[in-house]
Order: sequence, then structure tokens, then C-alpha cells
Amino acid sequence: MSVTLFAALRPSTELATPTASAQQSWLTAYLRVLGLEPRPPTLDFLRTLTRAHIMRIPFENITSILRRASAGDADVAPLDRQAELHSWSARQGGGVCFEVVDMVGALLDGLGFRQHPVLATISFFGSHQANLVTVDGAQYLVDAGNGAPFFDPVPILPDGAPVEVHHVGLSYRFRPETDGAAIPVHSTEAQASSPVEASSAGDHAQMAGAEAGRAGAEASRAGASASRAGASASRAGVEAGRAGASASRAGAKAGRAGAKASSAEDRPQKLIQERRIDGEWRPFCTYALSPATEAGRVEAYRRHHTRGQSWVVDNLTLIRCTDTDVWSLRDSRVTHYTADGKQTFELSSRAEFERIIAETFGLPSAPIGEALEALSH
Repeated sequence: MSVTLFAALRPSTELATPTASAQQSWLTAYLRVLGLEPRPPTLDFLRTLTRAHIMRIPFENITSILRRASAGDADVAPLDRQAELHSWSARQGGGVCFEVVDMVGALLDGLGFRQHPVLATISFFGSHQANLVTVDGAQYLVDAGNGAPFFDPVPILPDGAPVEVHHVGLSYRFRPETDGAAIPVHSTEAQASSPVEASSAGDHAQMAGAEAGRAGAEASRAGASASRAGASASRAGVEAGRAGASASRAGAKAGRAGAKASSAEDRPQKLIQERRIDGEWRPFCTYALSPATEAGRVEAYRRHHTRGQSWVVDNLTLIRCTDTDVWSLRDSRVTHYTADGKQTFELSSRAEFERIIAETFGLPSAPIGEALEALSH
């Protein structure tokens, strides 16, 4: 598969920019599927978007199974955002990580958020993807394609403090890992174009603060000398002292600005997702927080559609998260999680698959019969 075949993933392609009106129509239709209206790109709206996505778009690989089957031995077709949105609107399908991340990324871009896709490792690098969003200088992981109840954006805390998520007996923990490497920091303000430049900007601001502080000290000493010279000179000295104190405060402020700019280097490069199993936190997924390359996403997409290398085309999987439940279907086994515990049962007929996928997973038009047929071969 060539990189150009996967160009539909990028917001700058014809899928996102045929015309401004077509893009706006796509965004409006997308928000309609989520039951939302456009709002300014705030943290509150990001929370609303994330929750709506988890609640309304099921995690499912029926679409990927049929994409693989329809291609035969050839490369599978690239993602098509318009077709994906139609499927969601018609309740035919949802998606797995690479579909959700592409769609969410285009939506956030169109709404004015600053975001980039990230690759993660579960079984191989790129076996999972998510979106990293920056709002008011703080970073948040939006993982709407994980098949987990991550209803809220996960804050990336530079001090290494973990963030825990608990829902219907399921527990998750996100722990930053810092190894000294910087990642790009997006904000609505002017910024350096690289981590090296960001560090240099911080150093320069700190040096300016030190110079201003020294100037303030000199001015204070001049004020003291003038005070000893006489009453009139004393008043001049007081004024000079005030000027010196003001300069010192300006120096301290500039120093803090320099430290803030330099803190870009302290951003974590990786985020570890852990899951609590049998009373212990166990690593499940490692996110590389730097922007994913298109080539990396192409390779992950290809590998996910290669039989024998990924569950995405080898095993039927659906997950739906609500405020009170998490439902999971893996091949023929259904698991239902609630605050009271979990229950499991098996499906034994096509009619049972069709019923539970329509009623429980909210996909009455999903082509489950075709997917079961494709898996049987």
C-alpha cells in the first residue's frame, strides 16, 4: 500500500476541502449524528464532544471485516469520511480506533481545536490510535476509539500524577512517562516552531529577567546614596528605589516566562494506560504523544487489515458504553458490565446476533450476516 492511497486520512485532502460549504455541511451532519450544535473550542465543549462520541458511536469491526472481504487479495480501500459519516447516520456501523481517530481529528480541526493523532502500542506500534488535543496550553488525550468508557478527555499531567477512570466495576489508570524528549506544544498563542527554539526562547527570557533584576538592584543602591545626600536627594532616592523594585519585579516576571517556555521540554513523551485486573494495575497500552506520521498510520492500517496479524479482521468485536452499562461482544460471547457485576452468555444463531446488535449495540442496519459469512471463510 502506498502512502498516497491513505491520503484520505489527512484533513488537507479532497475529503475535507472540496469547498468550504461542503466541509461545513460535513461538520454540521457530523454534529447532528452526535446530537450537538457547534460551539467555541473550549474544554467544556471538548468534554461534551467526547462523551457524545462514546455514547453514540459503538466500537465495532464489522466494517473492517467487510472492507477486507470486499478487497479480496488486493489492498483494502482507504478510509472515506463521507461514507463513514453516512454509515454512522444510518446506524449501519461505528468504527475501531483508526476510523474514529480520523473522523474525530477532522471534526476537531473543523471546529477550531488544536489536535494531532498519536500512535500507541498494544500488540504492535500503531495497533492503537488516539487524538491529543491542546486547550489553553494544557494537553488532553481523547481516546474515543478504544472500546472503553473514556467519557472525558484525559488530562496529561506533566508532574507525573496518574489519572484514574472508574466505571461499572472497570478501572483504568493513565500515567505520564517523561524521558527528557520534547513534543510539540500547540496553543492559540504564538509559539516557537520547534522544541529547540522553544527552549532557546525560555533561556532568552530568563536572561532578560536576570538583567532586569540586576538593573533594579543598581537603581536601588543609587536611591540609597541619593537619600544620604539630603532631604531633596532622599526623595529622589525613594523614587529610584521604587523604580529599582519595579524593575526587579519585571525581571522576576520575565524569568517566570522563560521558565514556562522552557517547560515545553518537560512535556511527557509517552502515556501509559493501565487496567486493574485481579487487584493489580497492569500495563495495557503505551501512547507515543508526538504527532503520528502518515507513513506510520498507513502501515498500521495495512497491518490491521492483514489476516493473522490483527483481531480487527480475525475476530468479531463490538463494544458499547453508556452511563450505566458496558456491553461487549467477542465472537459469540456477550459480556454485560454493570455496577452490580458482570454477566456473560453465548449467541448461537444469526437471529440472536441480529437482535442484540440492533437492540443493545444500537446498529439495526449493521450487515452482521455478511460479516459472519466473511469470518466463516
